[in-house]
Amino acid sequence: MNWEDLIAEGNISNIFHVKSGIVYTPHLKTGILKGLKCGKVLNLARMLQMPMSETAVPPQDLMGTDECFITNTTSKIMPVTMVDKNPIGNGKSGRIIMTLHQAYKEEVPLCLMMQPS
Repeated sequence: MNWEDLIAEGNISNIFHVKSGIVYTPHLKTGILKGLKCGKVLNLARMLQMPMSETAVPPQDLMGTDECFITNTTSKIMPVTMVDKNPIGNGKSGRIIMTLHQAYKEEVPLCLMMQPS
């Protein structure tokens, strides 16, 4: 939470949620640091032509959302299936998370192969 009681970021992670097929993440004005994995996920979502919104995210927006996930260097894309003992969506990884996770796995080896030697 930030100074305006909006969701910003975790200690080492960025947060995303999906509602009605739109991927939401807090915008930079909430005081977040633009993480590398966050940027990669935003780029993947754009490549996959997923509707996206960088916006203010009040905590109540996570209740009743369809999917939620965090990104960080260690976990890459990690589903969040419960918030305050309330399930997110059906309590499992959703379609958007799975699509982004697969695209991430496919892109990373490609990037490594394209590095100049």
